[in-house]
Parts: sequence; structure tokens; C-alpha cells
Amino acid sequence: MHVARLALIYALFDRSEQIRLEHLRAGLAVWRYSADSTSWVFGDSLGAPTGDEIWMAAKERPTGLSPARTEMDPPDPSLARKAAPSSAC
Repeated sequence: MHVARLALIYALFDRSEQIRLEHLRAGLAVWRYSADSTSWVFGDSLGAPTGDEIWMAAKERPTGLSPARTEMDPPDPSLARKAAPSSAC
């Protein structure tokens, strides 16, 4: 979908009444460049420790995580996040 939007922008720049193959190729090139740049900058990291841990566990188990929460529970209970107290406004 995003490639089509980029292609539309290129078609508008060309003052074309139709999105042509060259516009789609240009949109795809921008999309690939963006994806490659993001991968180069961030690598395989999601940027959040918990998210990264879940992502690594999911990649290590291609058949999926078991329904038991023990696979994702922290090894040390003191590492578990405590809910922040809610503040009344």
C-alpha cells in the first residue's frame, strides 16, 4: 500500500494522469531503501528490552511459544516490573 502511495506521488510529480510502471518501480526503490536503512541503523532490535526479549524468544521457537507464561517470566522475580500506582487527576 505504501509503495502505491509513493508511486502516486511520483506520478503527480510527472504530471501523469496514470501511475505507470516507472512510478511503481521508483516507489518500490524508496520503500526498499527505507527498509534497508532502518535495518542497518536498528538491526534486529525493537528498541525496548521487553519487546526485544519476546522477539528473540519467538525467533528461537519457530513453532511458537507455549501457552505457559513461564517461558516469558523473568528468571528472577525481583526483575518483574511492578505496576506504577495510578494518580488521580
